[in-house]
Amino acid sequence: MKKLLIFVFMLISLVHAQTAENKLSIFSKASATEVELKWLMSEYSSKYEYKVFRSIEGGEPKYLDTVKPTSYEVLEKRGYSEDNIFMIYPEKHIKNIDDRIKYLQTQGTTDAFRVLWMMKDKQFAKNIGHYFMDKTVKPDTKYLYYVGAYKDGKRVFTSKIKVYTSANNFKSDFKWVDAKSAADGVELSWSVEDEFNYYNVYRKLSTEQEFTKINKDLLFRSKEYAKKAKVLYKDKELRVGEKATYFIRKVDMFSEEGMASIEVRGTIQDELMPQPVKDVYVKSTDKKITIRWRHNPDAISYDVYRSTITAGNFVKINKEPIKKEVYIDTDFKVEKEYYYYVVANNLQGSSIPSMKMLAFARDTTPPSSPTDLKTKVEKSDIHLSWKAPSEKDVVGYRLYIATDEYTQEWNLMNQELIKETSFLHKRSEKLDKNTYYYRVSALDKKSNESDVSNIVAVKLPDVTPPMQPDIFRTNVYPQKIFFEWSKIIVDDLSHYNIYKKGVEGIQKLNKENLYANSFEYNDPEAEEFTYIVTAVDKAGNESLKDKGRVLKTIDQIPVTLSELKYEKTKEGYKISFVCNDKDYNGFELLRSSGSDKRYYNISNFQEGKSFEDKGFSDKVDNFYKVKAYDKAGNVRESKILRVKASK
Repeated sequence: MKKLLIFVFMLISLVHAQTAENKLSIFSKASATEVELKWLMSEYSSKYEYKVFRSIEGGEPKYLDTVKPTSYEVLEKRGYSEDNIFMIYPEKHIKNIDDRIKYLQTQGTTDAFRVLWMMKDKQFAKNIGHYFMDKTVKPDTKYLYYVGAYKDGKRVFTSKIKVYTSANNFKSDFKWVDAKSAADGVELSWSVEDEFNYYNVYRKLSTEQEFTKINKDLLFRSKEYAKKAKVLYKDKELRVGEKATYFIRKVDMFSEEGMASIEVRGTIQDELMPQPVKDVYVKSTDKKITIRWRHNPDAISYDVYRSTITAGNFVKINKEPIKKEVYIDTDFKVEKEYYYYVVANNLQGSSIPSMKMLAFARDTTPPSSPTDLKTKVEKSDIHLSWKAPSEKDVVGYRLYIATDEYTQEWNLMNQELIKETSFLHKRSEKLDKNTYYYRVSALDKKSNESDVSNIVAVKLPDVTPPMQPDIFRTNVYPQKIFFEWSKIIVDDLSHYNIYKKGVEGIQKLNKENLYANSFEYNDPEAEEFTYIVTAVDKAGNESLKDKGRVLKTIDQIPVTLSELKYEKTKEGYKISFVCNDKDYNGFELLRSSGSDKRYYNISNFQEGKSFEDKGFSDKVDNFYKVKAYDKAGNVRESKILRVKASK
């Protein structure tokens, strides 16, 4: 009874310590098809009701149910004992001030027994409204449960717990277990991870016996208690010389035992054989397998054993006794499983084997990087080559490309491994003008990829001309043309060129590069021509010349006349002149005689450049002038030519 009271008061203090911060603590037990919840309140009251919500982790909570204590009347009808009902409705038994004082004096004990009963009896947990079972869960799903405490319709406290529904929800509750000899028994200690912890200790004295539980009452061990106490349980029933094997089981809030811990050996004698080696850890690469373990104070040396199957014949692999808590095995084959255990030795003998640990010696060493990556560009073909690593197990290469040397987004170019140390990357000639970066890595037979090679930059020759500008406005004047075109928006535009195209071919009009998007041209030729604008980039690529505007200047300039003269003939005078204009069309010859100042057309329209006057009188002076016409109808009058009368 004394031990039970000590346990009760320890439980009281822990309940208040554990729930002081959140007021409400939740415990769970889950399988693949159902979840059970129990919870504790730092301040118990039968007036609380609890609402349970659930969400798939990361989702919105969904209301499941409202849980509250079974009513006082129903408990009486069901024949529950007075003590049981008192645990749920203590206020019903307080009739006067003396009852109140008595209750307050024993409240701590009542709270602790309430927790103990709730832990042992699922129905009691239901009766006080601190239990919920969810049978609507799905296997292998992570849930988040919320339990809210409500009083008079208002939420007072809320707490939550993560639950994973798995058919195999078992894991070891112990990182380590230890047994030491003492003068009056075997001292047992183990790792304690949670605040609410209950344990059972099992023992057997020989290999023929079955393990039996040796503690009469549940062992309550808090995390805080375990930090301070060196011994969590002492077995005083052994006699000197007897040997026993022990394991520990943890008991949860649903009164169910967890997985057994590893077995440890204990004995009472002056000299003890070493305890089993604990916390064995292996780490493997393709070069070595490292085995480490926890220091054993009873040992003076260690041995390491190895086998290729877990139930096989284990062979000691160290030639000399191992003095430190580490051993490196280098005599193995890669891509093969090995099992190891460690034995501790002292003058009395060897310990039982440690837990067996699996190591898989996988080839994890990548080859060295390819070197001297080079490129050679021929038009749009990019030839890449590199030097192979020295390793013999290299099976191929991966080639990567990017448009930024410092980017993290390198794109793999080849889906199948490149077997050679060269690669031809064919690009389109009309590719954009970006700089491209390449790097290459090597892969071995186990798909280990090396670091990348040096990075090379490639820029294809620019062979893509800009678009041809569109002429969108024109103005035609006498002997002058003005036109304007749309600007070409490209990064490498250099200038514009203007061309005039006619029946005799095409000629460039601008002597210097044009940078504006307009042009004015004095064109004396009154003929139709096609005017073309082109754009030129900095690489010298010029746009097409297949679009233009057909324009004709207005001709208002007459032809030019010179060398107007006459020559006497048998029948009269031959009047002639010189005109070299290309658009000359013909002339008319006008004459005035004697004192008559009027001029008369004597030739009508002539296409040549001379006319013989046979109808004149040589008794008087004759005056001649020429009217010359161009193809546009412009007229040029010559100066007056005087032919004197004969004497």
